[in-house]
Amino acid sequence: MPDNDRKKTRKDMMLKTREEVNADYKVVSSDQDPQERRKMQSQTFSAVFQTFFRILKHTVQPKSEAVHGAFGSHPLLDPCLNGIGKFAHLIDLDFMADLMQCMRKLAGNGRLYSI
Repeated sequence: MPDNDRKKTRKDMMLKTREEVNADYKVVSSDQDPQERRKMQSQTFSAVFQTFFRILKHTVQPKSEAVHGAFGSHPLLDPCLNGIGKFAHLIDLDFMADLMQCMRKLAGNGRLYSI
């Protein structure tokens, strides 16, 4: 084969390889499907609020059941309440009754007030 033909073949191979790499890159770097993104955000949001509610429920347990750490009895309560305050407008109404019950217990130092 003459040198000229080899160069063409190499150029063609390089061009094909670049096109394949570019096509793969576009597929990988493209944005997620909006429904998939919404589903992932919903699952993440649900997991975060489950964590917040677990912290709250642990906090309002009677003193004999609660575990006290080296940094005070409830070091996660402050970040938990801040998170709930920041995202309260996104909470599902089904969770609102449980949340309000926990908040009443916190406000009443363990006594449950009824409305």
